[in-house]
Amino acid sequence: MSDYEKKSSNPWVSLSAGCIAGGIECIAVWPMELIKTQLQLQSSLRRVPYNGVLDGIYYTVKTTGFFSLYRGLGITLVSLKHKSNKINMTYYGTVGICP
Repeated sequence: MSDYEKKSSNPWVSLSAGCIAGGIECIAVWPMELIKTQLQLQSSLRRVPYNGVLDGIYYTVKTTGFFSLYRGLGITLVSLKHKSNKINMTYYGTVGICP
């Protein structure tokens, strides 16, 4: 039995796995993305008080608390489901698994 035959051909299994994997990835990477975005948006008028991602994470946790690293994550997780649906259904529709 090949690897392809072992995988489920049910698109809902793949869809669920994609949503779970994407959610875990977002939760793991979100603090670094938040700090990176703040560093990119700084200007000569608005300087962030840290240099680099690790320094930014330390500063943010120290001043505003651990959970402030996850500001804005909720809407990203909600939209992730729709993004995953579109990608998977397009793929399965292309290869002919879904009607």
